[in-house]
Amino acid sequence: MLGFITEALGLNPKIKFGSDRPGHDRAYRMVNTKIEYSVTPLKEAVRKTVEWYTKNRAWWEPLLEDRFFTEDEPWRIGNT
Repeated sequence: MLGFITEALGLNPKIKFGSDRPGHDRAYRMVNTKIEYSVTPLKEAVRKTVEWYTKNRAWWEPLLEDRFFTEDEPWRIGNT
């Protein structure tokens, strides 16, 4: 999937993966008996998602100032 994202953006990003935060849920469960959905091919879905984020920068750019984005693993601070 990362390949689809970088292809849609025309980028070659450098990525650093961190550990999960404590208490991070591994799965979410819900009853889906009333949900109707259609299937979109993954490549098209990634392209549409990238397009939305590109057109709606004002929505997500302020989040970059949040300490969870600016610190490496903020949940570990003081708990080393």
